[in-house]
Formats: sequence, structure tokens, C-alpha cells
Amino acid sequence: MQPQWSPRIGWMDLPAHVRAGVEGVLGEPMAEFAGQQGGFSPGSADRVVTPTGRRAFVKAVGPALNAASPGIRRK
Repeated sequence: MQPQWSPRIGWMDLPAHVRAGVEGVLGEPMAEFAGQQGGFSPGSADRVVTPTGRRAFVKAVGPALNAASPGIRRK
């Protein structure tokens, strides 16, 4: 049986305060971002790059698409 893939939201779909929080952790704004496909949660899964080349993988979920996702990620 094929797994059911959830629709992903992208970096720009995240609330501004979440994007700002990630930028705060990395110390600068994002210059590039690319959504990653696959997986089972509907949250964002993005590879991000800052202007100086710092890279990170950002996974963010919220209750709007799946009310259980935030609680699962906090454990």
C-alpha cells in the first residue's frame, strides 16, 4: 500500500514570527530556501541558506493543518 503524503506548507507560508525566530537563531535573514517533498506531516520542511552561506534544515508544524502535529514534535 502506498503511503498517503501530506501537503507541505513552504517557508513563505510560515508565520512571520516563526521565520524571524529561525533568522534570529541563525543570526541573519534567509537568502535562499527550498521546500523538501515527501514525509508524513503537513508542516514545512525547508533547506535554508543565509547570505553568508550558513545552512539549516527547518521543520515547522502548526495546528491548522493537523492539530496533533505540534504535540508530536514537542516530545
